[in-house]
Amino acid sequence: MIFYFTGTGNSLDVARIIAHAVGDEMVDLGAAWKTDRFGLRFRVSQGENLGFVFPVFAWTTPSIVDDFVREVEFITDNGRPYVPGYCYCVMTCGAFAGGTADFFRKMLLRHHNIKLDASYSVQGVGSCVYLYNMPKPEAQKQTIRTMRRSAKQVAGAIAAKQMGSFEVRNPFGSLMSRFTGRQNKHNPIDKFHVDEQACIGCGTCQQVCPTDTVQLVGGMPVWEGDECCHCLACLHRCPAQATQYGKSTAKRRRYTNPVLAQGGAIGDVRDIVLPNV
Repeated sequence: MIFYFTGTGNSLDVARIIAHAVGDEMVDLGAAWKTDRFGLRFRVSQGENLGFVFPVFAWTTPSIVDDFVREVEFITDNGRPYVPGYCYCVMTCGAFAGGTADFFRKMLLRHHNIKLDASYSVQGVGSCVYLYNMPKPEAQKQTIRTMRRSAKQVAGAIAAKQMGSFEVRNPFGSLMSRFTGRQNKHNPIDKFHVDEQACIGCGTCQQVCPTDTVQLVGGMPVWEGDECCHCLACLHRCPAQATQYGKSTAKRRRYTNPVLAQGGAIGDVRDIVLPNV
């Protein structure tokens, strides 16, 4: 079973490539959390492989992934604690994964006594648009092509059940992970706002938000609560480019992996046909 979380589609794209290669079922972690965060129970078989695919946010795991790992229950036929045959994580990132895998490894062991056998990273188009502009469309397509080639290589390694850490790191990212890799992550929402003249009131931002942070009030989105994971799905996937974060995003390009065009509100896609880029 492969649990994936995606905001702009990269992790979904990579998870599908892996699922196709190894013949595993995919579960949209974000959709599961949005639907029933207090009923996260999944039936598994002893010795069944367990995979996680998620993006790196600020050199660590998304807070929704932390919450999911804390709350999820694995139900086995014999009633004993679940022991996967092979457990791995694949992190999508714009540059470096830092020490994200180390944090995830400790969290999985702490909450489920499950050992992480391997960790991988795949570089794709970054999404932190309030820090930098997105590449031009043709450059995005080239990065997606490279990302998919890397994902196929990772899928081969997973099929062979390679053991070890294979993610791309650098000293700065590993250092930053020491500060950002913590259990309680605070992701401020005060800078989210909407251009009321551009907003068409379609509700896409509310639909794609995995934490129900976005609500429509009088037909306009508002951001409430303390569960936002900064996936920026509400910003990148707004069809009118009306959602903004701070003052810098209004004139910057957006990014959505084309694989999401075949998906639902959060990104649950069950076929394995990848769109051409």
